Amino acid sequence: MAGPRYTVQVDGLACPFCAYGLEKRLRQVEGVKDVRIELEAGQAVIDMADGKELSADVARQAVEDAGFAMRGFKQVQQ
Repeated sequence: MAGPRYTVQVDGLACPFCAYGLEKRLRQVEGVKDVRIELEAGQAVIDMADGKELSADVARQAVEDAGFAMRGFKQVQQ
């Protein structure tokens, strides 16, 4: 069984280097299983390990630590 999936809207994603920096930082969050950056949509799709949750505060801190601003956060159905 898969854990929850979240989308995080991020301001400032403009290039593959930006995406790599954000992805690297998000992967350091406890419980993150996979991260996919969608540059054109300006968002990160985050899959959590089974039984793990991601809070908006933790996501915001990771995004800010990577040098970006979080514009939106939501859990999505898989």
